[in-house]
Amino acid sequence: RIIPELPPAPGDYQVEKTRYNAFAHTNLDDILRQEKVTEVQVVGVLTSICVMEIVKELFDRDIPARVWEKGVADFDPEVGMAMTRMISRIADACAARRCTQTVRAAVKSLVERAPERQKASSGRGSSASSTPKAAISSGLW
Repeated sequence: RIIPELPPAPGDYQVEKTRYNAFAHTNLDDILRQEKVTEVQVVGVLTSICVMEIVKELFDRDIPARVWEKGVADFDPEVGMAMTRMISRIADACAARRCTQTVRAAVKSLVERAPERQKASSGRGSSASSTPKAAISSGLW
């Protein structure tokens, strides 16, 4: 339910959640793919159940999630804090996995272009311009 202070804007999607997991029995995955979403901001009640479920699902779909600590709550504050720490670990794992994927893609690109570089640099001495370069993103958000 949208609160009066936060009405939907024209063109906003509304997904009615019927399970703890917002992806279950909804078109949320289709919407995220259609809109090419690259990060999801997460707020909600029951950090230990609903918020954790959505973060895990986003992780499995390789979509980073940012959980706003002041935007989540749990009936048991200790459990809520423990889940917030767990969610942080999931986010760190997602960042590490995205970084690994970025490194693999960069290395693959360099390997695929190696014959071109060798051909272009044959007959010349080693120079800075023929040195393979790659930009690597840490994947942090």
